[in-house]
Amino acid sequence: MFGSEKNSEQFIIENIKQIIEDFPNTLEGAAQELLNILCNYINKNLSPRILSYLCVSSYGLRITDIESLCGELYDAADFSYLKKLLGNFVFEREDHRYDFSHKVFRGAYNEISEEAKNDYFQHALSLPNNDSLSIWFCIHSAICAKKYSYINESIAIWGDAPQNAKKASEYLAQFIETDTSLVENLISSFSTTGISNKHLIFLCYYLFPFLSVSEEVKHFIDGISELLFANTYEYADINDTRLKLLCDFEEKRFDFNKQYSGKKKIETNRYYLCLEELAIRIPSQENQIKLENFKLDYEP
Repeated sequence: MFGSEKNSEQFIIENIKQIIEDFPNTLEGAAQELLNILCNYINKNLSPRILSYLCVSSYGLRITDIESLCGELYDAADFSYLKKLLGNFVFEREDHRYDFSHKVFRGAYNEISEEAKNDYFQHALSLPNNDSLSIWFCIHSAICAKKYSYINESIAIWGDAPQNAKKASEYLAQFIETDTSLVENLISSFSTTGISNKHLIFLCYYLFPFLSVSEEVKHFIDGISELLFANTYEYADINDTRLKLLCDFEEKRFDFNKQYSGKKKIETNRYYLCLEELAIRIPSQENQIKLENFKLDYEP
């Protein structure tokens, strides 16, 4: 009897040792192993989908989002059980989005397919306009699914509604400051479609106030400026409204570059040309003073 108990105890110890030896020795590996175990333990069809959508969302999803994304596969009881077993590894944000408590889980889960990214984008498009997170989801999901033309098209629309424009600007600025790929692809998209007056209104009066001084932002606004002036051969060919918008954009770019580079390293030609043409075209006292003050401070 005692020998049997001793053998059983030894068997348990050996098994525990083996589990410890087999378990990944990195944080990412341990996180991945945990998620894989849960996927095999709770609803093998549903759990991988939920985890994949949570990963692609970056900042979490509400229950209504998860239900919509999973469709007929969604089971409230299984999702509740999955949350329970994940314990402190997931949390609920103030806006009721469920998210991983540590980014290591998002990086560890490697089952994020292009299909999941496109599902996420289509879900974002399906949200009603009065949904408080619809603009956030639309911007983020478009970036994930590489639908840069959608952001380009939406910028012209957001500018028509100040409340939406402000939200979109705040969100978009965050991504421009951290995502070099987004900057390159937005510039490329604008290069294909051109930059309309509505685009300029959004960029000048909504987006600029949210942009911080950084290398990525400088690259973005310099790229936009290059495109604007590549298609502006003669100021006589553009109307006063367009000229005023160009001048406003270059003024904001000029002020940004003063903060970024310092007074001596600023490229002044485009802004000076805009000011000069504006003073000729619309000879107001305000425009003339701007031009004269600029001449006093800078050599174009």
